[in-house]
Amino acid sequence: MRNEYQKIFSKISTWVLIVLGLLLIVGIHLLFRSNGTNMDIQYSQFSKESIQQQKQYYRSQTSPDYQIELDLYDFIEENDLYTTKEFQLENSWMYLAINEAFYEKQAQLSEASLSSEQRTEIQTELEELKQSVRERDYKKYCEYKQKEIAHMDITDEEKKEVGFAYQYAMDHEWNPDASLAELIESYTRNQKTRFQLEAEKETDSEYYQTVMEEIQIEKYRLENNKIHVISEDSGRYYYEEDRWNMMDTSLLIMTALSMFVVILAGGSIAGEFSNGTIKFLLINPISRRKIFFSKYLTLLSISAIFTVLLYLIQLGFATFLFDGDWNTSYITVQNGVIQEQSAAIFFLTRYAIKAVDLVVMMTMAFMISSILRTSSVAIGLGVGALLAGKTITQFLILTNVDWGRYLIFANTDLEVIKSGTMIFPEQTVTFAIGIIAVYMIVFLLTAYDGFVRKDVC
Repeated sequence: MRNEYQKIFSKISTWVLIVLGLLLIVGIHLLFRSNGTNMDIQYSQFSKESIQQQKQYYRSQTSPDYQIELDLYDFIEENDLYTTKEFQLENSWMYLAINEAFYEKQAQLSEASLSSEQRTEIQTELEELKQSVRERDYKKYCEYKQKEIAHMDITDEEKKEVGFAYQYAMDHEWNPDASLAELIESYTRNQKTRFQLEAEKETDSEYYQTVMEEIQIEKYRLENNKIHVISEDSGRYYYEEDRWNMMDTSLLIMTALSMFVVILAGGSIAGEFSNGTIKFLLINPISRRKIFFSKYLTLLSISAIFTVLLYLIQLGFATFLFDGDWNTSYITVQNGVIQEQSAAIFFLTRYAIKAVDLVVMMTMAFMISSILRTSSVAIGLGVGALLAGKTITQFLILTNVDWGRYLIFANTDLEVIKSGTMIFPEQTVTFAIGIIAVYMIVFLLTAYDGFVRKDVC
């Protein structure tokens, strides 16, 4: 294997590819850095100028329906809320409180059918919400929400469960950021949904099980101060921080690494024939079997080493250039038990899963290299298969060609198969692993047979 390493890394072309890869990594990180912050975090973009423009617009409207908006912007300006970062973040508690105050409570006051008692009660609630925002006092907002929960038509024990997050926040004197506020609101909503489903006798539904899992995760997060997490929806991961959002984007560079390894594999055996060095190689008292496995194991080890190096380089760039919390976790429920994985380990696992596709494509290119005598053709076919494979698979999926599930290209992206997106019906990870195993055996046996039986002319 040492001799194989020397052959590969003594070539100028190998180092050219490595340098190009590093330039690609640096370029992508700098590009995203220049584009600003995480797109998953939404800002309301209030400013004094924008508020004045909005007020001017609403004043020009003759419909009374715009009075709520005008009152809202008056309140924001009078209390300098546009200077408060908490308020600028959508889903922050202040943002939610203001929306509830004006779009729910003040809107209700415009209803002519209200009794004087109802009007007084709504006016009191409206003032409580406004006061909590004026004073930037999250505890007052929690107290208001607890009063709201106390009026729910559920048992005292259920009220305690629904109000757990607000009470926990008050007990710990939290003044939460947008992520924590959203967590508290989500937990409360899920508890309300839970008791509604239980009242309707729908506890056997899949939706109920999903809600219960979300409640379990959210309660765990509150109790263990796991505010920033990686969430998943329909096979897509969402991140609250730039660092981990960048790590997700950088997974695309695995395609470039796959191409690099495929090029090495395509020229591994065919290159010996193209360069005329195969005769000198076979003169040595080493069996063809040992030469074959030495070459393959060298490529396999390079794949593993470069995958780990790519992960570490990406993590280093993401840490240096982007903000993020090392306490961020990916939390799931498995058989009723909370499973927590740090963000760093989570991405290392994703890189390992992506490496399956890399190894399969490398083995295919190695087989082509063993069959053919021309390295340029072997490399071309290997790279072509790498680039065209996914496109062919997606076309077969869209055209409902069921036999496409048996193609190797349809089974190498285990992450996509696990998520259930863009795959053939009833395709599972177990099925995909079985298909990969069969193809790998065929590739290696074909490559071995081609190399052992190939004549040297």
